[in-house]
Amino acid sequence: MDKIIAVHPEIKTLAITQSNLEYLLDSVTVVNADYLQQFLKLHPLTIVQEQGKYYCIGNLRLFQVARTVLTADTVITCQLLKHPHSDNIRMVAMTDFYLSLLLFPLRSHDAGEQISRLWSSLDDLKNQIMPGIKQLTTLSQLFGVNRKTAYLRRTKPDNKK
Repeated sequence: MDKIIAVHPEIKTLAITQSNLEYLLDSVTVVNADYLQQFLKLHPLTIVQEQGKYYCIGNLRLFQVARTVLTADTVITCQLLKHPHSDNIRMVAMTDFYLSLLLFPLRSHDAGEQISRLWSSLDDLKNQIMPGIKQLTTLSQLFGVNRKTAYLRRTKPDNKK
């Protein structure tokens, strides 16, 4: 992690914009570092090298989370864009930013409730990924949703009435 020194200067404004957004998970420190490393393998940062220094240009939010959760000596998988031009750097960053916002989030008005309901149906892996969250009440508080609403909206499987 310590080899990637920052977000590329060409996209600094975009990085500031993204860091000022409000995300569903307020505190990323509840995420287990080992599982975050696994997630980074599935969704690697896109980086460029200039004058011997590495800069992040893609997956900026994950870069911010990784810098918070992982130690500086953590080795992560990255995708290196060779021979970048300023236009390429901006295009990669903007494409990642806009499509990530359009394709990945849940509906804004009930995202916390959706995840709280889903949480109840997941196996014990959830306790390993976010070990500080053992109960739906804690998760609901973290997402800022009413725990009772999350319980009430759970659906029963067809074979249970």
